[in-house]
Amino acid sequence: MTTQFLQAQSNQTAAFNASGLRVCFVVVPFVHKLVNAWLLTSNVVTTGTVEVQLKNRDVNDAQGGSNVGTKLENDDLEDWSVTNKRFALTLSADDMATSPAMRTYFWSFTATNSADRLDEPILLLEVEEIG
Repeated sequence: MTTQFLQAQSNQTAAFNASGLRVCFVVVPFVHKLVNAWLLTSNVVTTGTVEVQLKNRDVNDAQGGSNVGTKLENDDLEDWSVTNKRFALTLSADDMATSPAMRTYFWSFTATNSADRLDEPILLLEVEEIG
């Protein structure tokens, strides 16, 4: 079994009225277990209500995907006075169960105020290859 780090960065800003905006897609092409997941960003503004949720889905699934780990909300994101912050998600045993090959992981961003935003978000995954 091999542990790998995979990441995707969005050069765009996830911004206002982006209900369900999906950014930072990472495809894991092998059977795996999710070990850790992090959100990195250079800046966050939370004037209104902001939610960031990690999701995953089969690459052939056009639907919204399933939630993975804890949702990051205003209380989690408010103290961003220093740039280049990193948040580790809390994962359950189900989140870390063996997943089939070709799973896509991504951030879903929801905001309610025109000033709300995540600048250049990054999804960083640590996965263990199975088999």
